[in-house]
Formats: sequence, C-alpha cells, structure tokens
Amino acid sequence: MPLIDFYVECTKGTYIRSLANDFGAKLNNGAYLYALRRTKIGNYDVKNAFTVDNFLKTIE
Repeated sequence: MPLIDFYVECTKGTYIRSLANDFGAKLNNGAYLYALRRTKIGNYDVKNAFTVDNFLKTIE
C-alpha cells in the first residue's frame, strides 16, 4: 500500500481505468490508475517486441 499491482486479461471494450475506480469504491476510498501497460493485443505480444537497439539495426 498505497500502490497495488494487478493483471487483467480482458476483451476489447473493457475500461481498465474504471476498474481502479471500482477498487477504490469497494475499499471505501479513492483510487486512480497510476500506470497502464498493454502487454498483448490480438496476435501482438510484448514478449516478441524488438528492443530499440534491435529495431535500429533492422532499419539500417
């Protein structure tokens, strides 16, 4: 506390920022989303992403 990490696997149309608000409501306290990182969308996964150095080498 006061920061909480959580992982969500969801479908399109899910409002992640609203989940933070819902957490705060359930805890009878305020809450907001401090950071958001999308790790996967469709077939694209951050695990398969280029590093900046690899990308620069690829476009040279």
